[in-house]
Amino acid sequence: MHFSIKGLVIRETKLKESDKILTVLTKEYGKISVYAHGVRSFKSKYMKEATLLSYSNFILAKKGNYLTLCEASIIENFPGAQYDLTLYSLCQYIVDVAGELSLYDTPDEEILPLTLNTLWALCNTKTDKAQIKCAYELRIMTIAGFMPDIDGCTVCSENDDEMIFDIMNAQLYCRKCIGNEEEHSTENELFGTANILKTVSRETLEAMRYIICSPPKRIFSFTVSGETLFELTHIAESYLLNHIGHGFSTLNFYKETSRLD
Repeated sequence: MHFSIKGLVIRETKLKESDKILTVLTKEYGKISVYAHGVRSFKSKYMKEATLLSYSNFILAKKGNYLTLCEASIIENFPGAQYDLTLYSLCQYIVDVAGELSLYDTPDEEILPLTLNTLWALCNTKTDKAQIKCAYELRIMTIAGFMPDIDGCTVCSENDDEMIFDIMNAQLYCRKCIGNEEEHSTENELFGTANILKTVSRETLEAMRYIICSPPKRIFSFTVSGETLFELTHIAESYLLNHIGHGFSTLNFYKETSRLD
């Protein structure tokens, strides 16, 4: 049986001399694994389509539990990322997160569009890359069922100019209600092993609320800068990493290459 499906290549595993196993993110089936015969050969007609970050229309053959690539045509391969190591590593991190939070053979109408829009924004707009990254992190966590409760203090419902965000419990507290329990995380903190409380400003909270609740096509249409952007990027990354429970080598590489720019 043959069928056509659009999908984004989010992982590739080399096999033999010229083959690959592709992990492809789709709306209809979530993640799927596709055997791509001969695509590492320079003679392959589908080398570009069967490459990480390529969004393509795939013609697949299903034999039992296996999917095999028959034909493919490129829709978008985000060429801007191919010539910028820092941007490419950030795009790799984005698809790694998508792969972590999506499921095999489970329909998902939201993660693929969000990931494609994020890659497009990173490669084609002048919006600060850090702002795009944190918006993606908070929004995909919301889609995956980790939406934080940040309407107001979880005890008294107040909204002060400065609040405390409980990362592991995804709740907000005012300073009066948090008492003397405030602790701050460090770069070396073990994921998920501590009570991680972070100070958050009113401006940062407004940005977080916008990211979580905005229409999908407007997710990057907000403006923050300076201390607010710094605070937002650290909270979004910490929230994602601590709830997932591990880091990403692609994120580490992105940070290393960013320091070299």
